[in-house]
Amino acid sequence: MSSSPAPAPGAVPCSAPINGHGAANGAAVAKAVNGNGAAAAAARGQPVELADVPAALAAMQLQAKVDQTLYAFRLRGHLLAQIDPLGRPRPMVSHTADLAMASDSAFTAEELEQLVDSSDVYPDRNRVKLREVLGRLRRTYCGHLGVEYMTLYDSARRRWLMPRMEHTENQLNPTPAEQRRILESLTYADTFEAFIHTKYQGAKRFSVDGGESLLPMLDTMLELGGELGVEEVVIGMAHRGRLNVLTNVLGKGPDQIFSEFNGPVDPRLFIGRGDVKYHLGFSSDVTTSAGKPIHLSLAFNPSHLEFVHPVVEGRVRAKQQRFDDQDRRKALPLVIHGDAAMAGQGVVAETLNLSRLRGYDTGGTVHIVINNQLGYTTDPEDGRSSIYCTAVAQMLDIPIFHVNGDDPEACVHAMRLATEYRQRFQSDVVIDLVCFRRYGHNEGDEPSYTQPLMYEAIRKHPPVSEIYAKALAAQGRVSPEEFEAIREEAKQHFLTAYNRAKENPQLREPSAHEGLWKGYRGGPEERTPEADTGVPEKTLVPLLEHLSRVPPGFTPLRQMGKILERRAAMARGEIPLDWSAGENLAYATLLKAGTHVRLTGQDTERGTFGHRNAVLHDVKTGATYTPLKDLGAGAAAFEVYNSPLSETGCMGFEFGYSLDYPEALVLWEAQFGDFANGAQVIIDQFIVAAEDKWRRLSGLTLLLPHGYEGAGPEHSSARLERFLAMAAEDNIQVCYPTSSAQVFHLLRRQAIRPWRKPLVVMTPKSLLRREEASSPLAAFISGRFQRLISDPPAGGESRVKRLLLCTGKVAYDLLAARAKASDDTVAIVRLEQLYPFPETLLAQEIARHPGLEELTWVQEEPENMGAWSFVLPKLTGRVSAKGRPLPIRYAGREASASPATGFQKTHELEQTLLLDAALSRG
Repeated sequence: MSSSPAPAPGAVPCSAPINGHGAANGAAVAKAVNGNGAAAAAARGQPVELADVPAALAAMQLQAKVDQTLYAFRLRGHLLAQIDPLGRPRPMVSHTADLAMASDSAFTAEELEQLVDSSDVYPDRNRVKLREVLGRLRRTYCGHLGVEYMTLYDSARRRWLMPRMEHTENQLNPTPAEQRRILESLTYADTFEAFIHTKYQGAKRFSVDGGESLLPMLDTMLELGGELGVEEVVIGMAHRGRLNVLTNVLGKGPDQIFSEFNGPVDPRLFIGRGDVKYHLGFSSDVTTSAGKPIHLSLAFNPSHLEFVHPVVEGRVRAKQQRFDDQDRRKALPLVIHGDAAMAGQGVVAETLNLSRLRGYDTGGTVHIVINNQLGYTTDPEDGRSSIYCTAVAQMLDIPIFHVNGDDPEACVHAMRLATEYRQRFQSDVVIDLVCFRRYGHNEGDEPSYTQPLMYEAIRKHPPVSEIYAKALAAQGRVSPEEFEAIREEAKQHFLTAYNRAKENPQLREPSAHEGLWKGYRGGPEERTPEADTGVPEKTLVPLLEHLSRVPPGFTPLRQMGKILERRAAMARGEIPLDWSAGENLAYATLLKAGTHVRLTGQDTERGTFGHRNAVLHDVKTGATYTPLKDLGAGAAAFEVYNSPLSETGCMGFEFGYSLDYPEALVLWEAQFGDFANGAQVIIDQFIVAAEDKWRRLSGLTLLLPHGYEGAGPEHSSARLERFLAMAAEDNIQVCYPTSSAQVFHLLRRQAIRPWRKPLVVMTPKSLLRREEASSPLAAFISGRFQRLISDPPAGGESRVKRLLLCTGKVAYDLLAARAKASDDTVAIVRLEQLYPFPETLLAQEIARHPGLEELTWVQEEPENMGAWSFVLPKLTGRVSAKGRPLPIRYAGREASASPATGFQKTHELEQTLLLDAALSRG
């Protein structure tokens, strides 16, 4: 049976036309009527007798109608599937083929008794009565499991799924032992929630009640995944069901969870840090029933739903890189979504879009949607425009399974199909677990205010474990007494843990220094030894020469050839090294020393302003060459990828990558610095707060182009003030380097020091090619990153009366203005590291000027932006000369709602005014 019947080779048409239309297809007739003389004759290529034509035509028409119905079942049967455990009716369908799916009324009684081709639907029967075929198709596609898969472009994937569903009627057919395992999983899940509901009344836990089938689904994925080569699973999920998954899947001791409910014995230990119990992550090693070990990691996450998704993907990619898991079957990402968030949060689409890109592919993600059929208090019709909450996933051309959460066997069957599909096709796959939320958004919320009818039905609805136990009792598989014994065992398990938590509290923070993170540290910077970031000349020069060459026969763009010639001149010591050389040398020296470097972002291969040129292109063949990937034996892997035009998904991915590759230098670059605010949730909830909330360290580096050059409001500021506002407890590093040697030492320091903190770099635009920002080769051989750079006047420090303190590009403008004014009473100091703030170094610098009378902070940004608000409290009352506090002035643009003007002439005027204000006496 085929959804698109085609003429068989050699088929001969009827000897006479029928009703003025083309000749009947003998092969189609042969398929339709078993033993029909006309059909048999046509199949043999013989003319069909005119008297037999009506029967042949009727048979052919019936088979065509059957084929159309079969296709409708496969394509749209999910629209009639009974997937709501609350039994609420689904919207009516009206298409002819859909009506045929809904009932037998589309066929006559005689047609229903006809034998039709069934070779696709049955594994061992070619001819079956139509009535029986329709019944089988309804059980397959319109039961408790509906499947969207007929839109897949790859027919091989459709053909792989069809027999696994149709030959089994989408039924699990489990053994008694498997059924008992499912029941035990459901019972432990239900008992855990009931236990907490009793012992901690009113406490938020975001229970899995109503969606307990998630637990046997996860158990199935691990059991089958272990058999199919999975060795690690990274899980991302929101609050719903998280505590249950922690204890019943990952094996976190319930006494630990109960201790978290009880709270710390000494609350002072957690002032200003820690997180709620249903945000915490966990990792463990489990062993399947077949003896396969699997490492599980549940990612920490904030309340911002779905933003953990790209973090999970990045972690898995890092693991695959570490394992050299080239076919991406050993490490598997599992993301558990909520229905409202899946449809509503843009980060979902951003992250799905990464799935098949070469820089982000993880071999497919298994997605499970815990579909409450409700978003807090918002009904689906107000929360999405699509039929299903999973509509966004159709962008990937993947199968989507919609399953009734009250049928745990259907849920397990869907999970088996999804796991096998992911491992076989290295593709994402989605399971929409349609269930309900037994309580409100949290256990203290009353949902009947907004959904009274839904919750009236829910209050009468028994737990899944009880429904399944009754079904097994009816089958004679598990008796009611056995079920009660399982439930009692679960109760005792949690009661024992509860008593243990009271007697010996198990509240302990996760360690940041276990596993891969041994040897790395967080905490204050002051206890971190300085890193030796200089590199011998005998190493630097050959690397710079290498960066100036292309392979034989490779033809770069003419302009690129000139850039390579300049690099060769730098290697010969003829000209100082520009920013591009300094940055690329930082990567090259780290790679040669065995440090993996991953650099991604918007237009990163070339660089927004054409400075990096990490990937060269042959203008004749289109071939590419990446010099940093060609450093010879022993060099570490260098990854550089242009990202899609996305900030949240891509930055979250790189943050995740940095969590599982601490020894790597992981960098994300924005096209323009202010584009980073498109990923503000990743910055706020993960990057700056992960150590304080979750004791998770990260060495992620953000490269954010920043500088006022007349480019307008959206291309001037990387919002330096926002990072400084979030800087506390040495949580991040914020630097604004102003020379090629500085960026060289800064990037090397980030990789070499064992101190792992996110690094936010204000990177340049015009400085990329400004002569003053270039550095001699000697500056790369010795020295290290300077947190503060002093530029005393030509007359020396003794005559200095005023000190201009600044950061970034404006320093060069101030130097030029001072030289033009021939003012030897002004010293200029630039802060290359704003955070952690170099307070001691600055105090020492001020002390070097005994005649100092005034200190002025100078910045390009408006007064309410930039570093002024951050720096002022650190200077007030702390800077003095001759025993008296120094006056502190501000020189810069006036406060503004917008970062910059959109007119070049106005920009130039503003720049002149701020320089005049800086050099004038207060």
